[in-house]
Amino acid sequence: MRIADMNPYLDADNLRRQANTVVLLTVVTILGLIGTVTTGFLGMNLIAEADASRGTKLVYFLIVFGLTTMPTFYTMGKSKGLSDFLDALSDEKLSVWAKAKALAGVWRHGRG
Repeated sequence: MRIADMNPYLDADNLRRQANTVVLLTVVTILGLIGTVTTGFLGMNLIAEADASRGTKLVYFLIVFGLTTMPTFYTMGKSKGLSDFLDALSDEKLSVWAKAKALAGVWRHGRG
């Protein structure tokens, strides 16, 4: 086998590895987002519970964590449709109606 025959295989393998790295970084970013929003919200001291018991603080943490996690995972589930909508939104050639249809397509049945 010649070296020239290996180039397409090596290029494809390199692209596969890069794609796997991007997926891993995306997962880490999304999970980090949940923690960042949760601790950021609690760090704003909107709820004056600095002197509360640890149990009370834990309950507040779990509530905010849950309220942050649910829409994050829902958005991840709709990410393909949202990506298509953002592509349509940035396309200057599409009409407003076509962009609205792309937005409605986010919730169309059979979409991930």
